[in-house]
Amino acid sequence: MRQTLQSERPRKRTVRLDESKRAALLNAAVAEIAQYGFEAASLQRVAAQAGITRGLVYYYWDDREELLRAAVGHLRGLLANALALWGKPADPTSFWENVERVYRQAFDALASQPHCLEFFRRLVEAAQAPQAHEPIRELISDARDALSRLLSTGQRLSAVRADVPTALLLDASFALAGASDAWAVRQVAAGATPKSCIAATMTLLRSTLEGPPRARRSK
Repeated sequence: MRQTLQSERPRKRTVRLDESKRAALLNAAVAEIAQYGFEAASLQRVAAQAGITRGLVYYYWDDREELLRAAVGHLRGLLANALALWGKPADPTSFWENVERVYRQAFDALASQPHCLEFFRRLVEAAQAPQAHEPIRELISDARDALSRLLSTGQRLSAVRADVPTALLLDASFALAGASDAWAVRQVAAGATPKSCIAATMTLLRSTLEGPPRARRSK
């Protein structure tokens, strides 16, 4: 699978930022949005959390929109590491093994940092808004493109059903994936293990996308 979740494209000013301060800023931005949501996010609190002056924050990010873009870029980096595990499936079995391996790595990476997991949940919910912010719209577009290629590969290998229109399958599976991810995040926050949540969501997604044997063979 071609990697589509791109790394953050920082502004020139940010490129010159000391790496430790840059990491502190990004972590603080993610934690801020995770706790307060984007609309209530405060650059002043981000500065305090990162241990730098408020003026320095405004030097790198003009407003909350840029803060959100930086936080989304940080998340993209985590997901890109998971996508790098995608291999070259040759049959239905190896296809689903690849899907589960990538999904498990991505979810484990988020779950290892509670604020990242909560930030991801907020992004999933924000994606449902009619007027989502541009960084979120870009992330949605990337995710849909990746899912479209995933479904195409699965159909080619007879691992994914082909008995419904492609556009319908994409819309339905994208909505199901979003709902499943949001559920899994809430369950982990309530004390469930990531492993059990991954198993449940994979069972639902696979049973839905596979369909009956005849549906997988249909063209």
